[in-house]
Formats: sequence, C-alpha cells, structure tokens
Amino acid sequence: MTGSRAATCIVLGLALMAVYLANGRTIGAGDTVPNTLLAASLADGKGLFLDRYRPSIAGRTMPYWATERHGHLVSVYPVAPAIMAAPFFLLQMKTLDLLRPGWRTHGFPTVFVLGKNVAALFAAASGVVLYLLLKGQVSTGALWATMAAAMLGSEMWMVASQSLWPHGPSVLALASALLIVRRGPASRARLLMAGMAGGAVLACRIPSAIYVAALLAWLLVRDGRRAGWFLLGLLPVTGLAVAYNVAWFDGWQGGIALLEARKPITHAVEAPWSANVLAGAAGTLLSPNRGLFVFCPWVAMAAVTLPFYWRRLAGHPPAAVLVVSLVPSLLILSAYSTWWAGWSFGPRFWTDATPIFAIMLAVCLDWARERPRTLRRTIHAGIVVAVTIQAIGAICYPSSWNGHPTNVDQDHRRLWDWYDTELSRCVREGPHPAAFRPSSRDAGNCIYGIVRSPRS
Repeated sequence: MTGSRAATCIVLGLALMAVYLANGRTIGAGDTVPNTLLAASLADGKGLFLDRYRPSIAGRTMPYWATERHGHLVSVYPVAPAIMAAPFFLLQMKTLDLLRPGWRTHGFPTVFVLGKNVAALFAAASGVVLYLLLKGQVSTGALWATMAAAMLGSEMWMVASQSLWPHGPSVLALASALLIVRRGPASRARLLMAGMAGGAVLACRIPSAIYVAALLAWLLVRDGRRAGWFLLGLLPVTGLAVAYNVAWFDGWQGGIALLEARKPITHAVEAPWSANVLAGAAGTLLSPNRGLFVFCPWVAMAAVTLPFYWRRLAGHPPAAVLVVSLVPSLLILSAYSTWWAGWSFGPRFWTDATPIFAIMLAVCLDWARERPRTLRRTIHAGIVVAVTIQAIGAICYPSSWNGHPTNVDQDHRRLWDWYDTELSRCVREGPHPAAFRPSSRDAGNCIYGIVRSPRS
C-alpha cells in the first residue's frame, strides 16, 4: 500500500469515527446488551458468562437475552461479536484504570459507552476496507459517492456503529474476505485468511451464511483445489461456533432457537417462518417504517438499473456472485415472520449486505456517467436523502414511535402507516434528550431501549 493510500485510509477511518460518535450517546436495544457485557467480561478474564452482572440484570424476571445454563448466566445470542470486541474493550478498560481508577465502582453504564466506541471502530474499519475494495475498480467520483452512500446513507450509521450489534463485525468480516480474494489467484495464506473471515461472518450472523456460500461457490468454480484453503480457514471458526451452541444449548442454532420459540408471544406471529413471502418481501423493501428502498433509495436505484450495467459487474466475478446471492437472501428474509427486526431503526436485517449494495452502486454510477446527466443526479439525490434519514436517526432516535400508541411488535399494521412514521415522529419530537450530551446514565438508558413518551 502506498503512503498516500495509507494516509487516505487513516483520514477516512478517523472521519467516519468522528461522525459515528458525534451524537454522544449509544443507540441500541436489549439485543446488544449481552455482547457488550460479555466483551467486558472477557477483557477482565471472566469468560463468556454474565454471572458477574447477575445482581444487575437478573432481577425478578430474567431478561429475554439471557438464560441459565449449566450453572451459569449466558447470552442467548451468538458470542462471536463479543470475542471480536474483547481486545478493544481491554485497551479501553486498562486506559480507564490509569486515568480514572475508581470508574469500576459505578462502571456498569460506562461499559456501554465502551461498546459504542468499539462498534464505531468496527463500522469505520468496514469503510476503510470498502474503500480499498473499490479503489482502482471504479472512477474517483463513483468511489466517493459510494462511500458516502454505504457508510453514511445506510444502516452502517444508525445500527452498526451505534452499539455492539452483530452486524458491524459481520460486515467487516465479509468485506475483508472479499478484499482478500478480489484479484487473481490468491495465495494459500490469503485464502486461509479469507476463509477465517468468512467463518467470522457465519459466527456473527447465521443468515449471512448465504453470502459466504456464494463466495465459496465462486472459488470452487475458479479453482476447486485452492478453494480447499478457504474451507480450511472457514470450517474451524464455524465449527467452534457450532460446538459452543451445542455444548450450551444442545443445538447448532444455539440460544437463537429459544428466541424463535417465543416469537408467537413477543412478536404476535404464528411461527418464526411464514409462507406469505410476497407480503414479507413488500414489507422488507417498501414498508414506510422498515423498508430498504424507503430508507436507502440509492439501493432501489442500483437494483432497478442492474440489467443495464450487469455486463460491467460481471467483469468482477466474485462481486457478481455476491449480487446474485441477494436473491435467496431476499427470499429468506421475506419468509421470516419478523422481517421488521423488532424495535430498531430502519431495515436492520439488511445491514450485513451493505458491501454488496456498495459494489452495485459503484458500478451503477460508473455506468451512469455515460448516460444523461439527469440519471446521475437522481442517484446522487437518493444518496442525499438516505444520508439525511440516517442523520435524523442519529440525532433523534429513539422516538416514541415503536411503543406508542401501540407496540409495533404486536400491532403490525403500524409498519404500513405512511402518515405517522418513525421518521416523522423523530422530526416532530426533535433531538433525543441525550443527544450531544454524553453521560453514563444516558448511555445505559438508551441501550436498554428506554424511549420518550409522545409529546402532547
């Protein structure tokens, strides 16, 4: 890597970190609590258990994200994100020990601030990897417009960078795997590293296995024997994740199976999966409160124009295969009964596909340069709209929308309410009380999903 490119990567990473941290608070949900606490526990050498936090989190009612297993309090979510985050927690915690020796006395909320920092770091690192992936493959204008769209006009801002969701580590691992194998026959060492990155994707987010499978399929077609090195890196990481799930939950899915079994009660659905795929597809793409095309209109434009620039995209075989994998990914998400992803901002479940959407957009913008200027301006306008939406969320979310007047997980009609939307409620209620005024208490409140009551 040249000195100028390295400098660009550093500046880009720092700029993204500054944007992601600018709102001065964490934005998460109960889903992000266990990995945040586990990362801190690992950094302190206490293992993958929540036992040390038992007095704080296991009161009269066990939280949905934890359970008792073999005499320990454990997370029901995949633990890979916590393992990946632990070294960065350790660095921060040791620094706090030096600068604020008494912080551990009241350090429970501070842990979530540390988690926000690590989440922002993962997201910013994903941006740097994406830059390296696209650099030299498309024009400079297309490159930077794509960076703005993918890193500021997508869920990378409002989900991946705001709390320790599994999406951030998953995106970083997927982008890294693609970068490693992008050009020509890769060495055995590179394929081994790419396989380990692919394994990390699966360990963080099981639904993202479809993207890793697509990458593996391309490697098998290109050079079946060398693909074995990718598998050699992939299988141990995946095997360890499955072994953990079987050991603690007696099934390869792990604690996720417990969550799915509760869906009829917690999310008012008949079963975790639905045969009404068309309704699910319409929801995950077009819902005014969770639709991918609504929150990220640039993705819609890149998808609609795909047939026109497909030949250009096909010149990058691994990228083209990943784009094709979006079809089965859409089918799976559409069949998932809770496609709206509970209480969260926008199309959270599509976060993991951000590198693939970015590749589509970059090639689309290069193609659009040879077409009437109006087309390119329209795509740029879609990027501006998406960035604006994410900025509103960063400043104002959570609003009162998810819980008032009814719980959206129980009243699914609200997902299609075009008059009272998450975005309009955020704008109407204004900046969240904690925005730009960071404090440990605010961090703890936001992470637990405490939201405002609607204003009169």
